[in-house]
Amino acid sequence: DLLVSSGDNHSTLTIREDPRRGVFVNSNETIVTGLDSLLSVLFAGEKNRSVAATGMNERSSRSHTIFRITVESRRKRTRLDDEEDEDDDDDG
Repeated sequence: DLLVSSGDNHSTLTIREDPRRGVFVNSNETIVTGLDSLLSVLFAGEKNRSVAATGMNERSSRSHTIFRITVESRRKRTRLDDEEDEDDDDDG
């Protein structure tokens, strides 16, 4: 798991399959709320990747990266929403 500091990462992740969940890996999940925090998590994982030279490639990765993003969005309140709420309060 690339989000575990390298000193603590002694085990290999196992890919599992479940009829309800599909294919999955028990790994860390980090909630981010914007671009800066997203990039921070990506860079932290990148720092923990293992690379080494091979006969075919000078800088070959020794790890594979699975990066999953779930995007949730909410409508921002506007001044019009606030005015409508005030009008509703006046009616009741």
